[in-house]
Formats: sequence, C-alpha cells, structure tokens
Amino acid sequence: MELNLNNSSLENQVAFLKKLFDTIPYPIFVKNTKLEYIYANRICEEKNGFEPGGLNGKTDAELWEGKIQLVEEYNLDDFALISSKKGCKKLVPVITENEIFYSLLTKEPIFDENQNVIGILGLFSTLDLNISRRTLYNINGYDENDNCLLFDYVYDQNMFIVVKKLAGFDSFHKKKLTLDEIIAMKLIYEEDLHIIGDLFNSIDAGNKFYHGLIRLYDDNRNVVVCNFETSCFFEDGLNPSRIIGSIQPITEEQIISEKIKIDIELVKDQLISMFGKSYDICMYINPDYKYYQILHAADLFADFDQSGDWNSFVEIMYERLHPSDYGVLKNIFQEVDDSLSAKDLKRKREFRFLDKSEEYKWKAFEISKIETSEIGGYLLSFHDVTDAVLEREERTLTDMNNELIDVLSTVVEFRDTESGEHIARIKEFTRILLNQANKVYDDVEFSHEEIEIISNAAAMHDIGKIAISDKILLKNGKLTPEEFDEMKLHTIRGCDILEKMTNIQAQNYYKYGYEICRHHHERYDGKGYPDGLVGDEIPLESQIVSVADVFDALTSKRCYKPAYSCEKALDMINNGECGVFSEKMLECVNSAKKYLFECANRQYKIDV
Repeated sequence: MELNLNNSSLENQVAFLKKLFDTIPYPIFVKNTKLEYIYANRICEEKNGFEPGGLNGKTDAELWEGKIQLVEEYNLDDFALISSKKGCKKLVPVITENEIFYSLLTKEPIFDENQNVIGILGLFSTLDLNISRRTLYNINGYDENDNCLLFDYVYDQNMFIVVKKLAGFDSFHKKKLTLDEIIAMKLIYEEDLHIIGDLFNSIDAGNKFYHGLIRLYDDNRNVVVCNFETSCFFEDGLNPSRIIGSIQPITEEQIISEKIKIDIELVKDQLISMFGKSYDICMYINPDYKYYQILHAADLFADFDQSGDWNSFVEIMYERLHPSDYGVLKNIFQEVDDSLSAKDLKRKREFRFLDKSEEYKWKAFEISKIETSEIGGYLLSFHDVTDAVLEREERTLTDMNNELIDVLSTVVEFRDTESGEHIARIKEFTRILLNQANKVYDDVEFSHEEIEIISNAAAMHDIGKIAISDKILLKNGKLTPEEFDEMKLHTIRGCDILEKMTNIQAQNYYKYGYEICRHHHERYDGKGYPDGLVGDEIPLESQIVSVADVFDALTSKRCYKPAYSCEKALDMINNGECGVFSEKMLECVNSAKKYLFECANRQYKIDV
C-alpha cells in the first residue's frame, strides 16, 4: 500500500483519511519522520489508555518507559522503512498499561508529490485470540508480581530483549544483547548450555512450548537454579518469529517438584498417544511429594486443576463418587500410598462417578507404576465403561433368565413324563422359523437379539402346566371335556407365573414369554384358546412357537402315539390335521423344511 495524495503536507493527508481511519476496528497510527505520533485512531488511543489526541507528539520511548530495547527494535524498523521506502509486515510486541501481547503490524511509507517519505502509516491486525494473548504474563505458573525475569527473543535478529528485570541479574539487561554474547559472558552454568540447544531443537520440531530447569550465575557469580519456560510464535504457522519466556529462581524444595513436571511433560505426548483419547482422564501422581499432574482430561473432569496437591484431587473424587463404591477408591489410594510394586498392583477396578448431568456413570480405573523414572510415581487413567458394564449386566441377567427358564420348563416336561429334550427342540425349531420368517414376511424383521430372546422365551410355552393337577396332566388316555377345559387353563396360569418373575419383567423376555404362553394354542381360524384370536390378531411369535410345538409333538414319541417321520408330520401340518395356520406360516414352514429336518435328524435321530 502506498499513500500519495499529491499533497506535500502530511497533516493534510491525515486529515483527508481521518474519517475513514476512525471507522476501522483495528488500531491505526501515523508517525512523522521524527517517529512522533501525529495521529492515532480511536481504537489505538483507547488501547494505549489515552484520551482523543493524547498520543499526538509522543514517541515510543515516552510511551514505553523502561522498555528501551523494545523501543529500539521499533525504531530500527521505522528507520529501515524510511530509508528503503518499502513497507513491512511482522509480528511485534505491543505494550499497554496492563499487558504485553503480540500482534501483526503492517507499516507503509507515506510519500509527498516528489516521492519523498514524509511519514509512516501503521495498522495492527490482531491474530487468533489464543495466539495474540499468549502473553509474557500468561506463561504457565507466572505471576507478574513474582521475582522473575521476562524476556523476548527476536528469532531472525538473534536479539535478546529483557522486558522485566530480575533483581541480581543486571548482566542480562544490556543493550542489543545476543544469545552468543550471553554464552560468551558465561552467564549460564556450563553443564546447562545444552538446555539452550534443547530449546531450539524443540522449536525446530514445531513445538510452541518448552519447560526446563537451568542454572544461571547472578551478579555475584552465585549459581542459582531457575525455572525456565518459553513460548514460541510461528509466522504463517511454519517459521519461528519470536520466543517469549520467563526465568524464575526456585528454592531447593521446589526443584524436585519442577523436575517431576519436566519429566512428565517430556513423555506427555507419548503417553497420550499410547492411551489415546478414549480415556476421560490420564494423570501422573507422585505420592512421595503428594503431587499430581493431569496429562489429558475430558470435560467430565473439568473441575480438577491441571496439577496440584494429590490430597485435593482425592477429596474431589470422593465428593462425586457413588457412596457404595467408597471402598473401591479407598483401596486404590491405599495401594498408591503403600507404594506397591508393579506386579502387586490390581490393574483394573470399576466404580460409579457422578457426571455433569447428575447421573452416575461407570468408570474403569487403571494404575501402573513407573519403574524407569528416577523420580518414580504412578500413571492413573479412568475411562467410561458404562455401556460395557450395562451390557455385561444384561448378559449376566440373560444367562440367569435362560437358566431359570430351562429349569422351570424342564420341571414341567418331567411332570408331563416327557424328556427335557423337548425344550431344546422347541427352542431350535423356533430359531429356524424366526430366521425364515424374515425372508417370507415382507413387513417382518426380527433382529438377531430378538431371535435369541424369542427362542429362549419359547421354552416357557407350557410353564403353566406346573399349576395343572397330576390327575389331568398324567392321565393315560383322552381327557374329558371338563378335564380338557382345566388343561386349557395352563395358558393363563403360565402368564400368572410370569407376572411373579420380576427379574424378567424389565426385559423383552416378559413381553414375548407372556404372548407365547397365552397364545401358542390359538388357531388362525379363531377356534383356539384361551382368547379365540383370529388371523393376525395372534402375535407372529406365538404362531411360530405353535407350529414348532406341533412339529415337535408329531415327530416325538408320546404315551398316546408313536413318532411320525418329518415328511409325514409336515404333510399333516399342511393338510390342517393338527391346527390351522396362515398361508404365510405354511410357506415359512415349507421353505424351512431342509433345516427343520436336518435339525431333527441331527439331534434326535428321527427317520426322515
């Protein structure tokens, strides 16, 4: 951008553009060739804490008292622009009353009609908020009231600028001090020079942050251990531009804690990569120093500080733990306090934890001992296992229900003087017919889970016979009409029994079991019992179990009849000799003929 309005007066040019500049939502300023501000728009003056016109006539040296090195960097850039007559764009520190932050500064020369530079136009464009506010005052762990040296290192100029002095380290606060000069002055303890190399290697690898311990010489040549933290800006996301950082002396008591932090930070990325994002929280703890540091945490654990006293973490955990699981967590923490070896640790425990929706979710807790570190400690991780726990409980309950159903059904069969194998046959035949129904019926789609539940529920079809007297149930001969009426009640009494089996009432076992018990003797023509349902009023699963029961009865030897072959049994079903079924159901049975016969022949040696 080149400003030349064919007017020799800088003031006249600024006056012409003032109305435009005051509407732009970025700080804009104009300097003359003496580097005095002759204009700043409203945003620029507000950010510097001045009333309208308050910046006029001032220089950066007056604005930034005590920040001589930063002022000199600005001045050098300005003089270079006037000399070269070329604009520039770079990341620069901006000092206000309350903070130092970084912004992208674009500067262009202002020309008169003879192409002489008569002024400088500058515009600050704020970068991404998270980047521009990554300030010197926001370095992790830094408090602006601390006894701390703050510095700004200009990468391409190899210039070390002290922004805030540290008492006893005046040697660092010299004009145009380069990194090479710092090394030559032997201000860094010789064995710690590698820290500087590590910092630049980290930056070359694209890392924005660095944390280490470094020993420095103070003005009296005493060795002082300091916490050394930096944050690097990358222009265009690729090239390092500036390094900002802090150097803070620490006490002997703090050294171990800082070493722990550094050790963990060095392996943090590796640990997160190893454990993945599936964990709600992954953390390091050192029980000897009662210290913890969170390496990765999901929103569920947002209440926890990133690092701090181990006991405070334990207190928050107990506040949100299910009371029934206090013992689990107590045992875990006891293992940590007892410093058990890796082989003695119990690897995984589960407990319930209150989430933000005020619901308890199941968490799996794992603990591993760090054996290789000089400092030692433990790695703890939690991840959500609610779905897995519920699935496991569902599976356990299903297994229990299946076992209970088989036991009760077997009792019925033995009372009925029939083999308990009848249950297995009914379940298998039902399973075959359910799968076939998915192909035959256009509007039916039994899932794999539903097929398993219905097949197991089919075993309960005659459970109501428990309530039928032996006189009728074991009668060797045809029942009288009165006795048959009593026998028909087993469908209703089976449902009564199911209503008392509360452990299955929250599952589909109850729904399917109830319908099968009550309706497996209904007929498609409406002449069945107990409710005389007609056609598709009869639940499809009940129709399937009904035909499976008939097929098994025909192919099994009973006290009142021999076992028929599978072919004859199928003919009798198709001819309506043993009940009345829909055309679709008969199609289902006939299309499943091969599988029904194979199953019968394989398991029960029936002559087909």
